[in-house]
Amino acid sequence: MQRRVNPGFVKQHPGAPEKGVSDALLRQANKSGQLNLSHRGLGQVPPGVWRVNQPPPTASVSFEARDEERWWEGKELVKLLLPGNRLRELSEDIGLLPALTVLDVHDNLLTALPRAIGELVCLTRLVLSHNQLAALQEEVCALPSLRCLRLDYNLLTVLPPALERLSALEELDLSHNRLASLPHQLGQLDRLVLLRASDNCLSSIPPSAGSLKNLKELSLSKNKLASLPPFLSLHSLAVVDLRYNVLKEVPHIQPALELKELHLGYNRIERLSEARLKVLHALVILDLRDNKIASVPEAIAELTDLERLDLTNNDLMGLPVAMGGMTQLKALSLDGNALRSIRRSIVQQGTVAVLKYLRSRAIPAEPEEHTHHTTKHTPKKHQPPPTHTHSRETHVCSEGEGELVLNSASAQVLDLAKRNLSTLPPQVFDMSGLAELMVGHNRLTSLPPAIGQLCSLTVLDVRNNQLQGLPLELECCSKLREVVLSFNRLTAVPPVLYSIPSLEAIIANDNQIGSIDVKGLAGLSVLATLDLQNNSITQVPPELGTVSSLRHLCLMGNPFRIPRSAVLVRGTQAVLDYLKDRIPQPPPS
Repeated sequence: MQRRVNPGFVKQHPGAPEKGVSDALLRQANKSGQLNLSHRGLGQVPPGVWRVNQPPPTASVSFEARDEERWWEGKELVKLLLPGNRLRELSEDIGLLPALTVLDVHDNLLTALPRAIGELVCLTRLVLSHNQLAALQEEVCALPSLRCLRLDYNLLTVLPPALERLSALEELDLSHNRLASLPHQLGQLDRLVLLRASDNCLSSIPPSAGSLKNLKELSLSKNKLASLPPFLSLHSLAVVDLRYNVLKEVPHIQPALELKELHLGYNRIERLSEARLKVLHALVILDLRDNKIASVPEAIAELTDLERLDLTNNDLMGLPVAMGGMTQLKALSLDGNALRSIRRSIVQQGTVAVLKYLRSRAIPAEPEEHTHHTTKHTPKKHQPPPTHTHSRETHVCSEGEGELVLNSASAQVLDLAKRNLSTLPPQVFDMSGLAELMVGHNRLTSLPPAIGQLCSLTVLDVRNNQLQGLPLELECCSKLREVVLSFNRLTAVPPVLYSIPSLEAIIANDNQIGSIDVKGLAGLSVLATLDLQNNSITQVPPELGTVSSLRHLCLMGNPFRIPRSAVLVRGTQAVLDYLKDRIPQPPPS
């Protein structure tokens, strides 16, 4: 039986003609209280939408009327979805829909909002992402029931002081705007649970932000923050993302009773304060990569819940022996440091070996009873280092009767690994806010083109499947930072990846890749990690040495002869320098 398509979910291709809104669709909305007009190429909202709850001009009451004519039994419209159109404005008639609780107009061309939006007193969720708003109108700040306000990917330069009137607000997303500051009234939003203001021009944060006692997630990455005010009242804080700023020290967060994740990578931190580390008792993930840290204090060993510690690309020469007792530590990343007190061969064996070595340095060596026993070393494939560590463990799926059930359409992390899947559930592609998708250890032979609909995706993990390539539609995932393709059937790095300039890591070890496309890689200006271990590469082009963004290049376990393993074990920079020296020079003129 052919499945019927809901007329409200027809995908609209760019440049497609505008589609009208049928009377049948409006009648359906009158019955359900919901109207979805996404991706229909609309240049304006048809007037009938605003009057969907109004009686028809020739209305009369007759108990013998057909179902579609019984207008008085209709439900007031509570949910209106208008994303992916070409709307430049919304009519003041929006005030005719006072029962609206959800209004979604993301991915349009709006430059302003109607004043009547302030009349939507029942509105709880307002999504204005990906528009052209240069200012937030005060009418929005008058919405007493608003709990979620998304303003990411606009042109905002300032926020009104009236923001403090949004007393019910729990989620505020200001990412990807042009904000140079945040109003001090921000501290009045005492119900705020999530605050995102990444990718702006912020050089400071108002001290009042330290009083947001219910805040659980704070994201301020990719700004110009050199310091932060003390966070002394953020009792509920669980996740803090401060990557890509200019911080010189770990921020003062106390008490940090619930803090599980602290991301401080890509800053200018030179010293770790022992006092500020010791109070982070609940920390599970600590990201300090790409700073200028010269030493790690002994107090790090007091973080007894810490499972993942990233110290990649710092100035470390050694580690405190007290870290040997951190048996709960699952991933310790040390690549890109000039470690002298720990042999490189130990570091390459991974976290367990490093911790074991540190323990041995803390306890005086005792004579071994079996000194004549030798260990037989058998050759084996080079083991890749730990890859991306997924932050929020969000369980959003469960087993139904013979099928997979997704429990949350708004989740940011979806883990479908090890579920024996040969195809992905179609509901996955309705999760527009999905940031991390893990589908490793399944039986996937391909990914559907619909993967391109996940425009918020930052991490895609498809390891241990049967993939031979990736769909071209993946190019639409413009926020993608990491792709894990290990243990598939790839014969080349999928070309579509070269069209995603945001990529920071490509993990493609243990495939059948036969060559390296330097031209494609050179176009990825922020690519820091490239793992091509255990493939079929017969030649490494010298031009790879010019890809200066690479910080972690893994090529062991391939059949090429040059560069030799003696060069590879010296680290990424040594390999790049070696390759660059082998680039043929033009003959003198």
